[in-house]
Amino acid sequence: MKNSATYTNLNPGEYIFRVRGANSDGVWNENGASVKLTIAPPFWMTWWFRGLGLAAAAGLLALLHHYRVQRLLEIDRLRVRIASDLHDDLGSTLNAIAMKTEMMQAGIAPEENSQQLTQIGRMCHEMIKALRDVVWSIDARNDRVKDLLDHMREFAESTLAERNIEVQFITAEIDMEKHLPFNFRQNLYLVFKEALNNILKYAEASQVRVEMSNGSKVFQLKIYDNGKGLDETSRQNGNGLRNMKLRAENIGAQLEYENNGGFAVLLKRPAL
Repeated sequence: MKNSATYTNLNPGEYIFRVRGANSDGVWNENGASVKLTIAPPFWMTWWFRGLGLAAAAGLLALLHHYRVQRLLEIDRLRVRIASDLHDDLGSTLNAIAMKTEMMQAGIAPEENSQQLTQIGRMCHEMIKALRDVVWSIDARNDRVKDLLDHMREFAESTLAERNIEVQFITAEIDMEKHLPFNFRQNLYLVFKEALNNILKYAEASQVRVEMSNGSKVFQLKIYDNGKGLDETSRQNGNGLRNMKLRAENIGAQLEYENNGGFAVLLKRPAL
């Protein structure tokens, strides 16, 4: 005789299980017996799980919205920076070229005419370099550390070679394949470029050394030369040093100077 009962696919809820039995003489117990049963729902049907699901969905939507807003703001900031760079680097040069061209058209002396043409040619080359830097900075294909170092080497070799200045690059603990944010690599490159331009203007150096390291806690970029150093007046009044400091602050870095046996620029910030 089977003394069990099986029920499948019962929905969650409360049930009363009733049973009647008969004795050996076949007399049935009319009242029978009953037991109250409660079937708990699986966790995915509970109110707290559904509440968590709704909260997670709302959080995900909020996160996606925040990401989209941040991307739009980043694009707007990028547009502003590009417009600013084009205005500062190219606009002023084009204005100078236009002024010199107007002077030539006004009929200046032939010997001065030749000098003006030389200056216009130099300005055009500078403008081409500036435009190349802007295009490089916004190209997403150039966002690795290796791409940044290659661009720095190219600028250093093409610029310092004109003055017979030897340049050496030293790297330590650098992941060449690491991707860098646009704002970081642009400002870091501009600090480097400004430092080299200052060397060309003031240092009278024969050697330049560029060191980049990324330790466990600190990222450093150091550019120093073996020139005559920088006097205090030039250091306080120079726009180049102020520009480098502002660029460093844009990427959460500090800029320090060493003026002993040459001049050194040291940029430090938390490790990448």
